[in-house]
Amino acid sequence: MGFLLVHMISDSPYLIKHETAHVLHKLCMTVSVVLNFGNVHLQVVQEFGSFRKYCWSFVNHKPITNCFRYARQVPTKTPKAEAISKDLMRRGFQCVGPTTIYSFMQVAGIVNDHLSCCFRFKACSQHKATENNVGAEPALPESLSSPSSEDSEDVVNH
Repeated sequence: MGFLLVHMISDSPYLIKHETAHVLHKLCMTVSVVLNFGNVHLQVVQEFGSFRKYCWSFVNHKPITNCFRYARQVPTKTPKAEAISKDLMRRGFQCVGPTTIYSFMQVAGIVNDHLSCCFRFKACSQHKATENNVGAEPALPESLSSPSSEDSEDVVNH
C-alpha cells in the first residue's frame, strides 16, 4: 500500500493512503464545485434580480404542462433543458447537464410532468406563475390530499 504526501487547505502536509487520497480528491472537487456554484449564482442574481426569475425567464414565466398518459412517455431531457444547460455552463456553472436541468425544472414546477391519471395533475395544471409569485405551488385541496385506495393501484407515483 502506497502513501501520498498531500497538502490540504492548510500548509501542513499529511501522509495518507493512496485509496484515501482518491476519496479526498473527489471531496475536494465537490467542495470546489459548490464554491464555484455560489460565486456564479451571485452573478446571476445580480443580473436578473433572483435565480428564480432567471430560471422562469426561459419559459416566459409560464409553467409548461405536458399531458403524458404513460411514464415511458416522459422525456429525460428536452430542447428547453438543453438550452438552459448550455446557458448555465456558459455562465460558469458545473454539473448542470440537460437531464439534471430537466429534473430541476420538474421539481421547481417549471414543467408539469404528472401523468394525466395522477391525482396531482389537475391541480398542478391550473397553476399560473406570476411575476410576484413565480413558481409557487398551489395548495392541495382537501379532497385531493391523498389518493383513495382504489386510485393508488392505478396511479404511478413519481
